[in-house]
Amino acid sequence: MFFPIFFTFVLLLSTSHAAVQDFCVADYKAPEGPAGYSCKKPAKVTVDDFVFSGLGVAGNTTNIIKAAVTPAFAAQFPGVNGLGISLARLDLAPGGVIPFHTHPGASEVLLVTQGAIVAGFISSANTVYLKTLKKGDIMVFPQGLLHFQVNGGGSSAVAFVSFSSPSPGLQILDFALFQNDLPTSLVASTTFLDVAQIKKLKGVLGGIAGNTTNIIKAAVTPAFVAQFPGVNGLGISLARLDLAVDGVIPFHTHPGASEILIVVEGTICAGFVSSDNTVYLQTLETGDSMVFPQGLLHFQVNGGDTPALAFVSFSSASPGLQILDFALFKNDLPTSLIAQTTFLDVAQIKKLKGVLGGTN
Repeated sequence: MFFPIFFTFVLLLSTSHAAVQDFCVADYKAPEGPAGYSCKKPAKVTVDDFVFSGLGVAGNTTNIIKAAVTPAFAAQFPGVNGLGISLARLDLAPGGVIPFHTHPGASEVLLVTQGAIVAGFISSANTVYLKTLKKGDIMVFPQGLLHFQVNGGGSSAVAFVSFSSPSPGLQILDFALFQNDLPTSLVASTTFLDVAQIKKLKGVLGGIAGNTTNIIKAAVTPAFVAQFPGVNGLGISLARLDLAVDGVIPFHTHPGASEILIVVEGTICAGFVSSDNTVYLQTLETGDSMVFPQGLLHFQVNGGDTPALAFVSFSSASPGLQILDFALFKNDLPTSLIAQTTFLDVAQIKKLKGVLGGTN
């Protein structure tokens, strides 16, 4: 009796052990997919794959933001591939800033090792969480939310950042808006910014300017878990999108979900900006659908002369919603910090705070 039981136990232990893969070192000879890099053959793995020495050297801060980020992501550090973790070094010269940005694929924990850093993020509920961090302080930034870091002292500051993914992604707000060929008219209609301000920043950051503006006339009716209890825990939800003529859903993100939109009436011009600052823009007709990856800035604008209607499916029961202009201008985030972390003119910021109800 003892032998069969012992044999079964050994067999189960052996089977479970065989199913465990200790690591998946990135094979750079194979393409990277949504799940990461393919695994290098174990026989070709060496200890050097698990060691990265690049974070001991300060980054070059002689640039427009007076800051540098040195990543140790899967693309630079093959050993973290598949392990759900990565690191980066953050250097800020006096006056340095890491502008408003998001990491679509990861949450972040920052540790200050030198100097002082003013850091903050804005929740989907439009609440500002702002703190001056000293040496030894840490702060967490939830996945997909807009956040920033500014040198808060008169000397250089250094921080190290841990991410909950080997490929966290990075989308810098100003680059997404102004450092590409997204038409000025669409930027204006989806952000409330003045055309003159947009053209100025496109000139500074290398984007191509367009000409027209639009009035916002739109509504979203959600069927998320807060409204539709049956979707709780099922990883899916829906919403209805109505756009009057000239209607627009301004630039926004969903920190917790990817999105698929289907047009059922009218014409909708829709687009998103990827983490590498590529614009994906399309005019959708009735029956067309478009996908928007989780955490990326995107928008929808009525592209015709009749009302438009769409339905949207999300990959979460609570996708979250962060509207760019509300996050920047409809709260008590100080104007000076917005100016530092977005490059917008103070007058523009104050104007939009006045329009949207922000203070300071």
